[in-house]
Amino acid sequence: MYYPKSQVKTNLYTTGGQYSLIGSTEPYVGDYYITSDNRYFTGKTPNESPSFELTLYIPPSISSFRDEGEKRSFYTIDEIGYLQSTSLRFNLSTPPSPPKQSYPVVTENDYKLGEFQRYFLKKSNETQFLEISLEDYRKYVSQDKDVMFELYIPFQINWILTGDKEQVYKVNQSIVSRTEREQNLPGFTQYFRDKFTQFYK
Repeated sequence: MYYPKSQVKTNLYTTGGQYSLIGSTEPYVGDYYITSDNRYFTGKTPNESPSFELTLYIPPSISSFRDEGEKRSFYTIDEIGYLQSTSLRFNLSTPPSPPKQSYPVVTENDYKLGEFQRYFLKKSNETQFLEISLEDYRKYVSQDKDVMFELYIPFQINWILTGDKEQVYKVNQSIVSRTEREQNLPGFTQYFRDKFTQFYK
């Protein structure tokens, strides 16, 4: 099946405990890629052959819960995929935290500098953006086990605050458009709803 480059996350690697080949009870170790419809395949890219589809690996201890009909997990399907794809297994008591929206707080020092940094997440398989705090951004960049880092793409942009208002609008719009293009973030420009002078002073 053909997937455009924008619909595939390539050059990933698993050390085991994340996926298994369909029909196998053993964890898969090696290169893999993810498609936009949340399917997993062996190989670095779709161009590699042969390529086999993977499924989420369920450790025997978790399988026994399922076989016994015990409903002990409170994870969503995406969270289960996240846990297994990061080798965290199932921690049945403490699930990773979902991302939290954070409204930027601009300081007087930021206005003196004339700019500040803004931090965002894009959901890997959806055109969904979320502005987050610097603290949370660092957790996603460092792939902290307490956040769902494999479900989201962290990135940051520079945001202009002062100067000629029309010029500020143009520069911020250009920064957002360039970020969307260079980091393959379709829909990011529309996220701002033409408010490119936000926080202007």
